[in-house]
Amino acid sequence: MFNKLTKLRHKHGGSQKNKENAHLRLDGIAPYSFDNCSVSSQSSSRFSSETGRVPSDGFASYAETTYSESSPNQWVSSKGSSDEVLNIGDSHLPCYAEAEEKFLEDFEDYFEHLHVDNIRKEQYPKLDLQRMVYLDHANSALFSQYQVEQHMRVLLEEGPNLGSVSLANALSSNLTPYVLDTLQNLLRLFNVSNSDYGVVFTTGFTAGYRLFSEIYPFRKGTTLLTLQDNHESVKHVISAAEQHGGKCLVVPLKETDLSISASELRRLLRRQPSHGEGGRLFVYPAQSCLSGMQHSLNWIPEVQQFGSHVLLDVSTHLPIGPLDLSVYHPEFVLGSLHHMLGYPSGMGFLLVRKKAFSVHRVSQSLRLKDVPDEGNDCHIVCEDDSINLLAFAALSFGLQHLESVGLASIHKRVLSLMNWLIQMLKSLRHKGDERPLLQLYGSQSAKSRGNIVAFNVVDSTGNCVPASLVQKLADRSNIIIGAGYFSNPGLAAVLQGGNDGALDSSIFRETVSFSSLRVSLGSVSTFSDVYRLVQFLCRFRDEDYLSFEALDFIEDHSL
Repeated sequence: MFNKLTKLRHKHGGSQKNKENAHLRLDGIAPYSFDNCSVSSQSSSRFSSETGRVPSDGFASYAETTYSESSPNQWVSSKGSSDEVLNIGDSHLPCYAEAEEKFLEDFEDYFEHLHVDNIRKEQYPKLDLQRMVYLDHANSALFSQYQVEQHMRVLLEEGPNLGSVSLANALSSNLTPYVLDTLQNLLRLFNVSNSDYGVVFTTGFTAGYRLFSEIYPFRKGTTLLTLQDNHESVKHVISAAEQHGGKCLVVPLKETDLSISASELRRLLRRQPSHGEGGRLFVYPAQSCLSGMQHSLNWIPEVQQFGSHVLLDVSTHLPIGPLDLSVYHPEFVLGSLHHMLGYPSGMGFLLVRKKAFSVHRVSQSLRLKDVPDEGNDCHIVCEDDSINLLAFAALSFGLQHLESVGLASIHKRVLSLMNWLIQMLKSLRHKGDERPLLQLYGSQSAKSRGNIVAFNVVDSTGNCVPASLVQKLADRSNIIIGAGYFSNPGLAAVLQGGNDGALDSSIFRETVSFSSLRVSLGSVSTFSDVYRLVQFLCRFRDEDYLSFEALDFIEDHSL
């Protein structure tokens, strides 16, 4: 196995370099006439970052390694010398070489796509140079070296003409082709073209929800169905529906695995006539931003049979999970380029299916009309001309790089890593007894998960260790994970105490105190990343770890 592994990695060593020229212009991109792109200064707010932090250059600074790679059942105190090693008892992990060999034997899909490891070394060199484990991709993806280098080249070339790259001069700018390339590259990820969907670029994910709430034709009697697992930004859509005389119904989750309650959704769909006075809209995420549960795309055609439009949130679903819009046809798809690419920050998109609606620019704002296959292919919406067209050069290069890595490769690798990780997290027990070390949220199977898993560490008394504390201790070991409720108050309410009383739209406006850890894998995550995470969590099996390390950390940082 080791010889086979070495030869395969060597074989793919230059794969990314060989694709460099292909990055500059992908086949199949046809130039568009300028009047296919419209610009609007319609008011829209920027996406506010979720709980967590990402350094300005996309990577955290170097931190002293505090684990013993040669002995995974030991941890090294960062307060003492490097020779100070404390034993935490029997480990659930074999040595790294043995664990990796077993993993590659069990998960052939990962083994067959080892070329991504070489892309990681070439395009994300700081990860290995700084021994960084980055597992917060749902908060912000990591940008590639290629994307930044190509964007810097464009910046230098356009330097003398920076005054001509604002939206006010969009249609006459020589940067407009980058906007159209971004349009084509984005639609290709969904296996559709500009004849199927129009694209509206916004200044962020929340801005996309706000824009949708402004342009969707709500009216008296409109029924809005929302999932309890929606991002809190759905409150903008709820407010718009209620202001126009509509009503909001919340679809609950099954508390066993946090999936959609099929019986409740079907009951709510049958509750109203198929073509009510004000129509119907169903808003739900393809993947939960907190639990990582993937909600079936098969709900799209089923809900549409009841005369409902569908707004699908794919903000954390891409680029890990596949979404073929030639098979599924939601009327609207809302996502975040920031979460897909990491750079530039604060860019989102709204796809509008042309067979259902057309988007038109009226004066300085957008209007949605139920006239099929009319209007422009591309719109840019921002506040005060705040989007610089140079940002689209970065987006274009980022999407090209993502396509060169291969969405199929990313999906298969992440699925393999998540399967192994879930198995290991479920197996962790406290030292000396059989009590689980972790409280996992959502399904105990990886089949219904994407790239996210949420959990809390449980101490020997059965109480959850504060997620923020575990996050900071992980950071000491150069492991970056998320902590918080991740702007999902509806699901957080379930996890902190279940559904009490009637379920209504007020849950998206409530303040919650729940907090959990969130691990999210990315396009170049490796087995080493998840192994080191489990290795770190094994320290909590011993009560002395919190006594020696965590409590000392609390005193030093006044936590």
